[in-house]
Amino acid sequence: MDIKQSKSILARLLAKENLTVQHKDIPTAYFDTKNRLLALPSWKDMSSDLYDLLTGHEVGHALYTPHEGWHDQVMDKDFGDHFKGFLNVLEDARIEKLIKRQYPGIKKNFHVAYRELFDRDFFGIAQEDVDDLLFIDRLNLYFKVGALLNIDFSPAEQELIQEVEACETWDEVVDIAKRLYKMAEEELKDKKLKAQADLMKIEFGEGTGDDDGQSQELDLTDEEAEALAQKILDMQTPRSLTDEAFRKREHELLDEKSQPYNYYTVGTYDANPYVWSYKTMLQLHNFKPEQEERRAEIYAAFRLKNLKFINYLVKEFELRRNAQQLARAQISKTGEIDVKKLFKYKFSEDLFLKVTSIPKGKNHGLVMFYDMSGSMHSSIAGVIEQILILVEFCRKVNIPFEVYGFTNDNRVFWEDKDSTKVYQDQWSLRRGAHIDNQLSITDPDFRLQQYFSSNMSAVDYKRMVGNLCMIMKTWMNNSGRYSRDGGYDYGWMNFQPACEHMHSTPLNCALLLSQNIFDRFRARTGAEIVNMVFLTDGESDQTVKVSQGYYDIDGKPDLTSPRFQYVDSGWYSNTFITDNRTKHTIRLRARHSQKSLNKALLELVRLNTGCNIVGFYLTNSVRNTVNQELRSQQDMNNSLDENKIMEQFRQDRVAILRQAGYNEYYIVKSDMVVNDEFDVEANANVRDIGRAFRKMQKSKGLNRVLLNRFIKMIA
Repeated sequence: MDIKQSKSILARLLAKENLTVQHKDIPTAYFDTKNRLLALPSWKDMSSDLYDLLTGHEVGHALYTPHEGWHDQVMDKDFGDHFKGFLNVLEDARIEKLIKRQYPGIKKNFHVAYRELFDRDFFGIAQEDVDDLLFIDRLNLYFKVGALLNIDFSPAEQELIQEVEACETWDEVVDIAKRLYKMAEEELKDKKLKAQADLMKIEFGEGTGDDDGQSQELDLTDEEAEALAQKILDMQTPRSLTDEAFRKREHELLDEKSQPYNYYTVGTYDANPYVWSYKTMLQLHNFKPEQEERRAEIYAAFRLKNLKFINYLVKEFELRRNAQQLARAQISKTGEIDVKKLFKYKFSEDLFLKVTSIPKGKNHGLVMFYDMSGSMHSSIAGVIEQILILVEFCRKVNIPFEVYGFTNDNRVFWEDKDSTKVYQDQWSLRRGAHIDNQLSITDPDFRLQQYFSSNMSAVDYKRMVGNLCMIMKTWMNNSGRYSRDGGYDYGWMNFQPACEHMHSTPLNCALLLSQNIFDRFRARTGAEIVNMVFLTDGESDQTVKVSQGYYDIDGKPDLTSPRFQYVDSGWYSNTFITDNRTKHTIRLRARHSQKSLNKALLELVRLNTGCNIVGFYLTNSVRNTVNQELRSQQDMNNSLDENKIMEQFRQDRVAILRQAGYNEYYIVKSDMVVNDEFDVEANANVRDIGRAFRKMQKSKGLNRVLLNRFIKMIA
């Protein structure tokens, strides 16, 4: 974490609210009191104390300076253009007093930082006699660097200082600022008369009188005389020279070589327009008559094949859960005598009854998202089988669940009239939802297809399991072929329903909606801990972009024609995304923009929901994938050893990484989730039969990685 990120966190902690903190290409820090936005410049060579001063100062404005009051007083027509400087000086004194009262530990940072700024002449007084400055400037120096200067104040001025020190409210600041402004006007009159007299004496070759009444000549150069004349002109309106000098010098702190900062937001996304419910999917699963006839047969075969293993998972889960409960058990004494222990009263004090209390475990829930991209065709049958096993297990142990497939294939819309209508009705709801600089789903074909929900009826559940068993069977018999018109087809017989076509990988789109899915799931089920599983075999496509408003038609925005740009991110980028609700901010850092965005969205989902996020990455080459993932790590540290991870894979048949965003991230070979049936030719010899049997047994063991990990996680 760099200093900018750490100070952003510091600002939010000091403010005790989720401020939006942004670094921008601006000359000075400011706080937008209305939108609760703290903008910090991109500073260079900044000491930690100075960073804390500038950050703490602006947080003070965030906490104590009213938006409306500040705006109204700065624009007060009864005072000159420089009245703002008076308000700055007094309000700075007030809010710094309050922030130091709230956080006493920051006093030292303020003292050290202001001394650093004074040594760099940020107040513009290196060539000035401090005692000759207006009271407003001497007051400013007193509150900021008073310990470094021996400033003289009259008794009347000391009373005003005490009044400023006692100032607690904004209204008090305004009242004192107006009085000091009027006071400065009188001070300027006296100074102006004296300066004019000195200038006249210079013009007529006269001298000035000393304290003894003797005449002295003013020995001034032409440049000094011109400066004196300009000084007289500057005395027309009261102003705080030290405040103005500070504002002008702030640009020296800026890092001109800093990369530009991009800030994007994550909004609140309604999943409803994108979700095809399980009821809709049941309607669209229009299988051929011969398939419908085999539904019961295929379903029974699946049950027969996996029932023993499902029961094993249930048993394993119950054992683990009971073990966890016993580990948390607490034994406490009661106030009652245990009569069975009375015989030990002479040599033991343990004579009271004991009671064992077992804390109630938290309710778990499962939400699964699986990839329906074309590249999944070689492993999709195994994935579906794993999903069916999981939902069967969840039903047996009363764990609420939901299963979604994410896809953006569009052939369904011209192959099936019913799904086309669903598409048209739901897409119309998405229009007008794009906000400037906010992440948006740009693919009109993206959808989440819901296959299972724990609240579906027993009839619907059984039918959906049967449907997916037929889809799985088709994939086992036909590995799939790629068609030129886009996407994967499903064997020469094309047995699959149109809604089951596959295309690319809109993973980030699914992540944008996952928070709303989570909120609805928790509200429905009351699950205290939600386990969210993402199963994919590739990186997300670029269907999440940044909104840039709408194209205009006849001078008016056309809500059907939004404009987008790609997310600007990379290894050295200064791109951040902020959740509008929680104000959590994540920096996008990875070698590729979509991977960077993927990691950031995962992290936001985890932070915002508190759920456990598990990722399963299916790949043909584990070593290459591990290597790519390690190279994409943000910190590029050496704590992740590729050889060690591969050794783990050879033992457990799964590579486990601690990726940003995921609680656990598993890299699994694609052929681990394939058909594990015992399959040999009719004329196979003993050696072939033995080889097929060993292959089946190995596949059965490897096929359970996802399931065993899941049991361990939720038990």
